[in-house]
Amino acid sequence: AANLKSQAMAYRHPEVGVTSNGVQARCYFDRASADMSETSEEMEYRAQVLADAANLKSQTMAYRHPEVGVTSNGVQARCYF
Repeated sequence: AANLKSQAMAYRHPEVGVTSNGVQARCYFDRASADMSETSEEMEYRAQVLADAANLKSQTMAYRHPEVGVTSNGVQARCYF
């Protein structure tokens, strides 16, 4: 019952934080056997994925909130219709 109470308190009050029980853990990224860091290709791919995600977010916001309207980027276009 005490364990359940402590879990309920941790769920209801996340601002309290986590206390340490004295057990130390090793950092995975500081080990000699850890994976190598990212290559330049992986960094470029990550940047492209993040740019695609930002573009998708802006398109989603435009679709979900049509009341916002369209902003002009200063380029004039001629309507043929």
